[in-house]
Amino acid sequence: MKPTVFGILGAGWRAEFYLRIAAALPHLFRVSGIYVRRPERAEELRRMGAPVIEDKEAFYASKMDFAVCCVRSADMLTEARGLLDRGIPVLCETPAAISNEQLEEQMSLIPHNARIQVAEQFLRQPEFAAARAVVESGLLGEVHYARISAAHSYHAASIARGLLGLGTEMPDEAHCISIPDPIRHTRGRPGDVVPEDTVARQTVALLRFGDKTAQIDFSREQYFSPIRTGSLLLRGTRGELADGVLRYLDEHDRAVTLPLVRTDYGKGTNLDGFSHTRILAGTHSLYETPFPLARLSDEEIAIATALRDMKTYLETGKSFYSLDEARQDCRLSFLFDK
Repeated sequence: MKPTVFGILGAGWRAEFYLRIAAALPHLFRVSGIYVRRPERAEELRRMGAPVIEDKEAFYASKMDFAVCCVRSADMLTEARGLLDRGIPVLCETPAAISNEQLEEQMSLIPHNARIQVAEQFLRQPEFAAARAVVESGLLGEVHYARISAAHSYHAASIARGLLGLGTEMPDEAHCISIPDPIRHTRGRPGDVVPEDTVARQTVALLRFGDKTAQIDFSREQYFSPIRTGSLLLRGTRGELADGVLRYLDEHDRAVTLPLVRTDYGKGTNLDGFSHTRILAGTHSLYETPFPLARLSDEEIAIATALRDMKTYLETGKSFYSLDEARQDCRLSFLFDK
């Protein structure tokens, strides 16, 4: 089987995830080229072994199955349209829009029949994919409440919609506050940083969709800080999933408690090399990685899954996260991401 060939338009921090995935899975993915505008960044990526292209027309002309549009949010529409006008399918990075005005602009700028998807990744991460499998198993009964403390803005909205089974409806009620989160800042995108006291912002939001409720509670420090962690709570009529522990009533109404057990290679005396394998709850297999033995973080597994799904979308037309879904999650995020 030939690897999927994709180009990367844009060379920021996010683009490096795609380069690492292609390097780890060369039998599945190959980067045809990465368009880089700034000479100093081009040289930096060349030293990393990336196939840099500094001329945009040359990038457009390179052989690719699709392009990953990996530019800043304000430029996403224009750059995506430039690719689509040349017949190049597009996998857009998030967010799909940064304002209601940009959402409206998309309606006119993006052709109705455009081959475009959005790389929303959170529900493709192993532990969120396992949570969705729990919901779909029916063990919790009707799931009516989700408390998500793991992601900001449109990402949190996508998790809430996916786990609560929501469509494109807007909430009947939306309440939000932003509060200070004083913290010692020690890590960021570059890794360890000079420690300093700072005040992050914590968003606490409550969205009511009929008889279903999503609560979002997030501080940006949770993405990197070793002293801020994420959590997930799902409640249904027959049980709950709380931070990796499943509690539910069996068919005889007896209470069952099962921890979600994650299996990774490369621990202790195992010599397979570090890689994620699967997540179990008792005998329930909730998740198995599509990329066995690949040395990938959960975030990279999720993005690689989006790349795989993009290939399927181009072959079958089956959407996995459409621009309409991305717009909806942005609309929801505008209610609480102040």
